[in-house]
Amino acid sequence: MRFKHQHQKTELLESLKGFEKYLCQCVVCQEIGYDPIKLESRENKHFQKRAKENFKPMKVNDIGICEQCQEHLSKD
Repeated sequence: MRFKHQHQKTELLESLKGFEKYLCQCVVCQEIGYDPIKLESRENKHFQKRAKENFKPMKVNDIGICEQCQEHLSKD
C-alpha cells in the first residue's frame, strides 16, 4: 500500500496498534505490505481482517526486496 501523505500512514498504524511488526517494506519500490506468515500466527481474527483490508500480502527476501522487484531486477 502506498500512502499519498505520511499522516494517512500514521493514522492507520495508530488504529492498528502493534501492527508494525507484521509489516514489511520493499527497499526498491517502497511498497508496504504485511508478512502473511507472521499475520497468520496472530490469533485475533478482527486484527487480521483489518490488516488484510488495508494492506496486501508481501514477502521480501533477506535484503528487503519484494518478489516483484526481484523479478524485474533479475531480468536485467
